[in-house]
Amino acid sequence: MKRRIVIGALLAALAFSMAACGSTGGTDGAADGAGQETELNQGAAKEEVEKEEAVPYAAGVWTDNVYTNESLGMTFPLPEGWQYGTQEELAAMMGSGQEVTGYTDEELSATDPIYDLYIYNNSTGASIMMMAEDMSVYGDISAEEYLESVSSELGAFEDQGITYQVSGMEPLTIGKTEFVSFNASAEYQGVPVYQQYAAVGMSDRMVTIIMSAPGDGGQAECDAFLASIQPTE
Repeated sequence: MKRRIVIGALLAALAFSMAACGSTGGTDGAADGAGQETELNQGAAKEEVEKEEAVPYAAGVWTDNVYTNESLGMTFPLPEGWQYGTQEELAAMMGSGQEVTGYTDEELSATDPIYDLYIYNNSTGASIMMMAEDMSVYGDISAEEYLESVSSELGAFEDQGITYQVSGMEPLTIGKTEFVSFNASAEYQGVPVYQQYAAVGMSDRMVTIIMSAPGDGGQAECDAFLASIQPTE
């Protein structure tokens, strides 16, 4: 079972972190989106309306710089210095990952992902992405099996100069939902990046969160984001 979408997302986050580390003119201000859904959330919400009967999972929304996802029972404020990612920025980021993997558009279309959330810190290179993939084409797959497939495939890119050291899987409560998670230390072109990956199955969707941050402070930045997430009332 090839997890092409999420592998591409992991490598896209890696590429973004590298680019941010090498840039000198990035902005660190939060985008002005108070009281409105971002372009990314508007697209996800529209797609969810079209698939409401088949897919009970509902994408989260932004209100006054606070993200809330009732399906996952989680809410958090936009971290200070972070920005919303637009559909165009997400497409460019995923394109970077696709270049590394070599996967074609046809190979990436099978699981019909909903990109629920994408935010980033342009100053530090940290990013958070959440998506929901259609798992109906694969049958009944647990989050543990899903992560095992992802973990095993990350080693395939060592010949491209990307090395991953992956931890064991463990449970992780985010909001009101019990995820399965692993973290990884990656290095590409001499740039170290910390990544944490969490997944949970909901109906025939696999909801995944990818957290990525470069440098010695990468894990602390990801941990701080997780600590900011609160269960919904």
